[in-house]
Amino acid sequence: KLNYTANDISFLISTMNRSKLDFLDDMFPFHDWKTLNLVIVNQSKTQELKSPYSNHCIINSTEFGLSKSRNLALEYCKTSFGLIADDDVIYEPDCLINYVEAINTYQNVALFSFQMLNFENQLAKKYPKTSCLFRRAPKKFKASSVEMLLNTNLIKSNQLKFDQQFGLGAVFESGEDEVFLNEILSEKLRWYFINKIILKHPEQSTGQKQHELTYITTKAVIKYLEYDNLVYLWLLKFMQLMVNWSMV
Repeated sequence: KLNYTANDISFLISTMNRSKLDFLDDMFPFHDWKTLNLVIVNQSKTQELKSPYSNHCIINSTEFGLSKSRNLALEYCKTSFGLIADDDVIYEPDCLINYVEAINTYQNVALFSFQMLNFENQLAKKYPKTSCLFRRAPKKFKASSVEMLLNTNLIKSNQLKFDQQFGLGAVFESGEDEVFLNEILSEKLRWYFINKIILKHPEQSTGQKQHELTYITTKAVIKYLEYDNLVYLWLLKFMQLMVNWSMV
């Protein structure tokens, strides 16, 4: 049995235009964030962020883009595991217990994903009913970045990164999490879903985005990366679904 602790986990936080650490109070209302391992990427041309705590790594970058921020945080992460985080999430009281239990229970897993709530205290999406292992991408379920706990040793040894063409501030402003997951699975690495709630996040649901042209374009590009020329079959099916929804 493994013996990992919370000290083996870092929170990899993406933020912008910060000069103070007080935003962490809202992220960690049930934890003393001063004692946590934090890697914070602050993207700004005008503001510089600093921390007096040795367990905090602050990277001030003048380059913008969410995937660039994620990759910088991964690069500077020194612990065996890293949690992908945004500056507007709120962590549940028992999140660290759930993280430590997962990494000590399942070995050689590159990525764990968990459940999150929206700000109405409802599950943010439809999740599998039980914890389960994925060796290939499921058709009806995608994990969001902030639900991910990464085995940084496996991720780095396989030279995996977030595709910087996807995500806020990039050519395609979403889809970075799905592309990243597909890359992990294409390397025959394992993804384990844990059916426990670990945070709250005000994420716009995919259903609200279905009719946006940018969403459709991004989704088509992701499917092309996954299926190559067979993407046209997926696109025909997707267009039929769009017609059906418009008639409801």
